[in-house]
Amino acid sequence: MFDWLLELFGTVLRFFNDLTHSYLFAIILFAILTKVLLFPFSIKQQKNSVKQASLRPKEMAIRKKYKDAKTPEEQRRMQEEVQELYQKEGYNPMGGCLPLLLQFPLIIAIYKVIQNPLRYICGLGKDAVGSILTAAREILGNTKLTEINLVSALNGENGAAILEKAGVEFDISALPDFTVFGGGFDLSVVPREGNWVYWLIPVLTGLISFFSMKLTKKLSYQGIQNENTDGAAKVSTWLMDLMMPAMSVWLSLEFAAMLGVYWIFQNILGVVQQLVLKKMFPLPKFTEEDYKRAEREMSGKGSKKYKKDNRPAPAPGTYRSLHNIDDDVVYKIPDKNKKSASEAPKLKDDNPDHRKKS
Repeated sequence: MFDWLLELFGTVLRFFNDLTHSYLFAIILFAILTKVLLFPFSIKQQKNSVKQASLRPKEMAIRKKYKDAKTPEEQRRMQEEVQELYQKEGYNPMGGCLPLLLQFPLIIAIYKVIQNPLRYICGLGKDAVGSILTAAREILGNTKLTEINLVSALNGENGAAILEKAGVEFDISALPDFTVFGGGFDLSVVPREGNWVYWLIPVLTGLISFFSMKLTKKLSYQGIQNENTDGAAKVSTWLMDLMMPAMSVWLSLEFAAMLGVYWIFQNILGVVQQLVLKKMFPLPKFTEEDYKRAEREMSGKGSKKYKKDNRPAPAPGTYRSLHNIDDDVVYKIPDKNKKSASEAPKLKDDNPDHRKKS
């Protein structure tokens, strides 16, 4: 991960913390800021979804044409026709993946910044943080102490002694305050190590993650696609709907509670953003007649090229015109051995010289 990005995120979080004097509100503002920065990419993703939705009748017509396809060759032809449709209409299936790809490094960066507040929020160097961490472990007798726990330790009664033993000069008042509700809830505590109240964070994270994913899909083209999935595809979609919330629960259990809080706000903001995008760029709606028209268009495509001629073959000595091959009119083949009237020898009466002589 680029250090400049982590330092930038740390600076922004420190600014929001100084502005609101609440680390909880600083996290909320930071979540809003990331959504705003990624909004242009989300617009691009929504436009791509609208384009895909506009092709739905034709795509469904192609898939219906191959609904009984069982062999790999038939399946391959169906995919080729779908890809040809995409290319003809200028649709790129990968065009909406950029916002998703950008979110992963951002989430990792946020986690590293939140897990290392002394370095990225307070601006202490790596060596200074290491010295403070070693001194705190010796004084408090806690070998499992992490950097994020140092904030609470330095804010406690042993804060001055820890800094003195570490040989680091630092203004303790500059530390962010991770407590909320009058100090009754510490966002730096790992939920699995805290009391039952902290376990509410992973539970809420999982539930909100699950329902926000469902709502987001319903408001996007992905929800329309899932309506027609069946069999293995439906099972796969259901598993994905469970895996993401399950992963968010595990992360919320293993890391500081503030990570779960950040995830909760991100999911809520994601639903709000999808509502705005749907209002700005609504998905097209189609009637049954639109689907039938697309079926007629796609089934008739290429019919002249591959249409089988079931008419009886012309009788011997006859042919059909290539200019009007669909007509039932046949023509007789001329006899090449029979001379035409123009080529027949002239009669004596027709010979002007002969008439002269007579």
